[in-house]
Amino acid sequence: MSAKRRSVKIVFVLLCVLLLGPATPPLRAALGDARGHWASAAIEALAARGLFEGNPENQFDPEGTITRGEFAEILAEVFAAVPEEAAFAEAPADQPVTRAEAAVMVARLLGVSDLAWFSAGAPAYFDDLSPDHWAYPAAQALKAVGVLPPFVGYRFDPAAQLTRAEAAWLAYQGGRLARENGTITFVDVPTGRITLETEQGRIRDVRAEPDTVIVRHDALESLDGLGAGDRVFIVSDRFGTPKLIVASAESAAAPEDLTERLATLILDVFTVEELQQMIAGDWSVATDGLQREVRERLAAAGITDAESEALLNGDWQSLQQSVVERVQTELTERFSISEELADALLQGDWNAVRERAQLEVAQHVLNLLLANTDNPARA
Repeated sequence: MSAKRRSVKIVFVLLCVLLLGPATPPLRAALGDARGHWASAAIEALAARGLFEGNPENQFDPEGTITRGEFAEILAEVFAAVPEEAAFAEAPADQPVTRAEAAVMVARLLGVSDLAWFSAGAPAYFDDLSPDHWAYPAAQALKAVGVLPPFVGYRFDPAAQLTRAEAAWLAYQGGRLARENGTITFVDVPTGRITLETEQGRIRDVRAEPDTVIVRHDALESLDGLGAGDRVFIVSDRFGTPKLIVASAESAAAPEDLTERLATLILDVFTVEELQQMIAGDWSVATDGLQREVRERLAAAGITDAESEALLNGDWQSLQQSVVERVQTELTERFSISEELADALLQGDWNAVRERAQLEVAQHVLNLLLANTDNPARA
């Protein structure tokens, strides 16, 4: 049998198995009661990953309860976390999980469970959840990043048992959020654009929206309060739009610290005698001291004394000649070419470059031939 006929036969057999053989009931049939449900997209997405199964009657039972352990297993898969990180260790795993407990579990994995601003500074989103409730900051944070079910308005009902549909929604929506740390390099307030250098060294832009929650030092902040150098933690939706920006920066130095730094800097540049002369009104010594400091910095950077003098005096012609000589030396040493060829390259004399290059290549080849001729062990 030819290879072509054998391939056709294999394909035919596979089609027969798929079309006629026993198969697992379709996903939609197994979770038939999820169709048309407000959480159907979340339920079907997680069921397709094998994270939810129907009951013996092939129904999802969206209003049924889910235990803490079951919810923790789902969260661990969605957030790629170890079960211990996703679990609610404060209560038995085999008991139904409440909304408050579920909020804490999801907020922990998102990294927003212990933000102080949500405990005290943020406006209260819920009428039935007081700031002294242990799940208050977690519920507030999840509301801010848009993870809670759409019907959750001013009532959170923290003691209510979480339904399977609510569990699917929390896991699905929470898993779609992106989290990253980085440092701001630029902020364009009119457009809302924030340029960020991530911890992996990537440069990327995000665009804050009017409803983006920005927090700095546990207080609500506006976009124009952000600046280059701020360390930020950003939670973004699946489109890359920031839902929450938590900024932190080193606190400004106290006035006495700034005075001490300034005094140290001045003493590093000027001598005591120069300072005394400046106090007496002779400011010419300031120029001398600064020039000395500049020369020392230039020398540390590898600049020669002649080049430093040319820079300070504005002698650009001498500086240009000095730079040309340095580049010529670098070309000669790094590429093993003659000074004449390096000079021709710098002068742009391409006829001379061609002639010198041809001559040097010929000399190199001749040297190799002579070396091989003198070697009695050559093949």
